[in-house]
Amino acid sequence: MKKLALLSVASLALSGCGLISTPEPLHIQRVDFPATASATEPLTVNVHVQIWNCGEKDQQVTLIERTPSRLSLSGTFRKGWAGPCDAAVVDKVLTYTDVGTPGRIEPFEIVINGKSWGKVLVK
Repeated sequence: MKKLALLSVASLALSGCGLISTPEPLHIQRVDFPATASATEPLTVNVHVQIWNCGEKDQQVTLIERTPSRLSLSGTFRKGWAGPCDAAVVDKVLTYTDVGTPGRIEPFEIVINGKSWGKVLVK
């Protein structure tokens, strides 16, 4: 029982310092992608984010689900202790490329973190 209590206290202390963290949603400012694309050509999605302090790390955009009519992505970062630093907001662009399989059908929707950012006209 003492070991469990000690592990709980250690885990709480480490998470407070940012050494153990869970993914959090990115601070997305805008998402750019082509207005039109063929059914199978690669489609690049640029996710413009803000990093609000030097403790935000491991920013990434990953695939949740891809269907013929929808690309669903997850944009996350982790909080971590980065030592003393100046408070700053930094702009960053993360890129995801959809390879085009299965073939897209219209309307092809781009969704990140549950929010629709628009649709691509499939030609």
